[in-house]
Amino acid sequence: MREFERKLNNIVQVGTVTEVKSADGLALARVNILGRVTDFLPVKMIGNSFIKVFIPVRVNEQVMVVCPYGNANSGFIIPSIFNESCKEPVGSSPDLAIVEFSGGVRIDSDGVNLNLFTPGFLNIAATAGINIASSGVINIRGSKINLN
Repeated sequence: MREFERKLNNIVQVGTVTEVKSADGLALARVNILGRVTDFLPVKMIGNSFIKVFIPVRVNEQVMVVCPYGNANSGFIIPSIFNESCKEPVGSSPDLAIVEFSGGVRIDSDGVNLNLFTPGFLNIAATAGINIASSGVINIRGSKINLN
């Protein structure tokens, strides 16, 4: 019965990332759960043959560790739990999707409008061409505009 209780307690736990590494294309991290540090576990990402989204976990980030069979060293990590030290982006609401990077880049959309802000350069590169079309007005502002 004790073994069953131990495995049941290990199925889902919350902890803090202590170390990260990438090996052979796998994002891996160790997590401190109540004073015990796990082996390197894979980090769950969004991806398949159509799209891949890589969002790296960082040391001191709070995460969830899921161990389907109750073995604390054979599970995977579900990243990013919003908490006191990692709050939601400013302006968060049920009607606004936001992607915000630590350097200040922000992409948000309410499902109709798409907004992109960067404190640095915005680079767009395409080998086949770039089309810009609008049924409304197109405004271009800058301290200097070069066209060639």
